[in-house]
Amino acid sequence: MKKFIVGGTIFYMLSPGERVQSNDIDYDCTRHYIIWSVDDSWHIKYKFSQGWENITEQNFETENAAFNFAYEHFQKTQKIWPPR
Repeated sequence: MKKFIVGGTIFYMLSPGERVQSNDIDYDCTRHYIIWSVDDSWHIKYKFSQGWENITEQNFETENAAFNFAYEHFQKTQKIWPPR
């Protein structure tokens, strides 16, 4: 598992066949994205305060493409929240 942390958000990139366990989740961060592969495509789930949700039904050809989509989603959500 690879993790990328930015602005209180963690992006988890799972290896093929790997699953996230509850002890893998860093609850110090408020937002989480999981990127994982199924067969030959990559998928994304997002968690803020409630359970995991889909941010797209799109499947991606590469892990990088999935990450870029998730990161763009992250950037859009950051614009919604006013600066502190």
